[in-house]
Amino acid sequence: MFNYLIIFGCGAITYLLAEKCSNKTSPNWYSALITFLMCAMLNMVTTYLILSPFGRITRVDTVDGITEISYGSSAIFLAIIIALLWGIAFGFIKKNVDIKAQINKK
Repeated sequence: MFNYLIIFGCGAITYLLAEKCSNKTSPNWYSALITFLMCAMLNMVTTYLILSPFGRITRVDTVDGITEISYGSSAIFLAIIIALLWGIAFGFIKKNVDIKAQINKK
């Protein structure tokens, strides 16, 4: 249960940081919800792919067909760092930057 709170909490960190860095808001509530869920899933997959080769995440497939993933304390710390990095990256991607060039002939 706490795994999902960690995942969606980190998704909220990524979403809110991206909105704050870009100074843009989602036009409607369902677009914001989809973006939030995308951020949460991206954080979860990134954390899983980084920590899985080191054996810091345990994946158990039950007989019911349910896959259960248990994170350790290092995964919580890493998930927060990943959430911050993705939030900053999305903030810069969403931001409109005006670039002006001036060429002077001599």
